[in-house]
Amino acid sequence: MGPIDIRYHAISLAAMFLALGVGIIVGSSTNFFGITSILNRQNKVIERLESNYKEIRREVHDTRVELNDSKQYVSTLEGATIPKLLSGKLDGFQFGAVTIGGLPGENATEDSLISPLKSAGASAAFKLRVKPEKLTELADPDPGAFVAQFGKELLRGTAFGSKFTDQFMRDGSVVMGGFEQPVNGVVFILGDNIDLQLIRDIIIPLERLIAGNQGISIAVSYGGRNPYQQVFKESNFLFFQNADSLSGQVEIITYLEELNKQKLGTKKIGP
Repeated sequence: MGPIDIRYHAISLAAMFLALGVGIIVGSSTNFFGITSILNRQNKVIERLESNYKEIRREVHDTRVELNDSKQYVSTLEGATIPKLLSGKLDGFQFGAVTIGGLPGENATEDSLISPLKSAGASAAFKLRVKPEKLTELADPDPGAFVAQFGKELLRGTAFGSKFTDQFMRDGSVVMGGFEQPVNGVVFILGDNIDLQLIRDIIIPLERLIAGNQGISIAVSYGGRNPYQQVFKESNFLFFQNADSLSGQVEIITYLEELNKQKLGTKKIGP
């Protein structure tokens, strides 16, 4: 080994010990090169973030409380005010309710709509629950003849016969009232998953026949997810969704009020 190699080896050892010394100094003193100041600033930023997070959580909680209070207030206001505004809108309107198929929800019944109609002054003459397959069976093989007879029995009562309504009375499908007296109109409450062809062949023709015999007829459903709307639109008949909601009931009552006024001759029809 020559003198140059020894000198190079010595310089390498010195550099290594110098680096080790610097490492020890830095590791033993957090104030080296201002590290303490940096750490202090970081801690302050973290504290501010934690404080802001707690403040945001408090504001979210307060907002939820205020929102719940607002919902309760609106619900109370609707429950007290809306019935008063609708009171008397359907005075003199006697109707029958025909529920076809199963309604959504375990506790859903015709009364979700019938009760608001009665609060507006209407009276219910009967409540009839029919399975879609039963209507199809009765309409076979001549849907036109079935509609012509059954529609008039619903609207005019036993004065026009009871070929089909008697069957429903016997099998327990009529859960309230009867068909002794005529009614002003019929409300068809459509359940879930009714075959669209049944609507085209039976329900819409029933509405058309009732309207042609100076009666009022509407079709409604609970909730807003079904394909019925387009079928009624194609036939130029109104169909009301969300009949179990307050907004839907207000719309239905307003529509029935208008038709009832026309039928009673209290409002001029046409230009």
